[in-house]
Amino acid sequence: ETKALANTTADLNQVLSRSTGIRVRESGGLGSDFNFSINGLSGKQVKFFIDGIPMENFGSSMSLNNIPVNLAERIEVYKGVVPVELGADALGGAVNIVTNQHVKQYLDASYGFGSFNTHRAALSGRYTDVKSGFTINASGFYNYADNNYLMKDVVVRLAEGNVTRDARRFHDAYRSAMGQAEFGFRDKKWADALLVGLLYSSGYKERQTGAQQDLVYGRVNSTGNFVMPSLKYRKKNLLINGLDLSLFASYAKDKSTTVDTSAAKYNWMGDVISVDKNFAEQGAFSIFKYTNEFAVIRGNLSYSINPSNALSLNYSLNAGKRTGINTYAGVNQDSNPLDIPNKLDKGVLGLSFQNRLFEDRLTTSVFVKQYNIHSYIRSAVYYNGSGYVKEEADQTKNYYGYGIATRYRFSEDAGIKASYEHAYRLPD
Repeated sequence: ETKALANTTADLNQVLSRSTGIRVRESGGLGSDFNFSINGLSGKQVKFFIDGIPMENFGSSMSLNNIPVNLAERIEVYKGVVPVELGADALGGAVNIVTNQHVKQYLDASYGFGSFNTHRAALSGRYTDVKSGFTINASGFYNYADNNYLMKDVVVRLAEGNVTRDARRFHDAYRSAMGQAEFGFRDKKWADALLVGLLYSSGYKERQTGAQQDLVYGRVNSTGNFVMPSLKYRKKNLLINGLDLSLFASYAKDKSTTVDTSAAKYNWMGDVISVDKNFAEQGAFSIFKYTNEFAVIRGNLSYSINPSNALSLNYSLNAGKRTGINTYAGVNQDSNPLDIPNKLDKGVLGLSFQNRLFEDRLTTSVFVKQYNIHSYIRSAVYYNGSGYVKEEADQTKNYYGYGIATRYRFSEDAGIKASYEHAYRLPD
């Protein structure tokens, strides 16, 4: 529960890092890369969701280290087996951020200021007309930081040679913003919720270093913007008592640009130490523009047979394609594997049965999953002696998984649980 942390300057990473078994290691200041692990499993093995929707579909400006805690009512952490309702291929666990869905009218605003010229603001609210059921949701946030913190004992390249000294980061600013609005109806006979929404986010990130800290960049940066219309529908007791349905559909376009066009080379003091007109700071000159498009459809149908037994059927489809163009290179895209869209379609179908015994002390869930993937990938670009050759791969694969999870509670404060799953992780 995040109520006790409301109106603090914490982001969701900082909140989750206080939980048992969770470790978050950030590589720098606001907006930097981070490694998130659950019981030692990390990377692609852990999946993140907002109200059951994968965060990978919300653009690069939305991540755990820039979403303010005020936007979450609670955070669900799944260690090990992930329920089929999330429709995920997570092997090591999952985190689901649940936003406030129950309060009919509210307004929440916060602003924080901190070191390194860090600004964080968040605003969220809802208005619901009790008589008609018409509702409007709105939320947003803004983050900015210079990230000009001190680096200890870095190698500074000077004309007379290299020296080791402390220096501040001078090209590591970060900015992100998000705005979301939904409107529709709640608590009607034909729908518990029917909402049409639009989400927009944008980001800007300066890059200070490459893989090694003694190589300093002074002009490399990336920008991005993301837009996603969506449709949500939920209905309990659909047609018969105990049958619940939830649907989500969206289409998103995510555009990002990485710019590396400076011939100047910098040191840790921010001084230009050389100019090479043949190479940019990272290598070849480039203005690389990515365009990612995603269509997401998720449906969950659950049926309570009786208070002790329930069935759940879930299907999740994520269809995406990516295009990338180096506009600096003009029409010559021979060495570019993304000038024709790469496609990746993933589907997960899950069926589960849950049983509760001994006054809900013993809970057991048994499930099966089908994983489907279709890909069209420009898998290799290589030089064969006379020119560049592009090798293509177009294939469809199906896989099957299964698992069981059980828990026994001795009391409200003590219990034992165990789980096993045979699963697959599909590529991003």
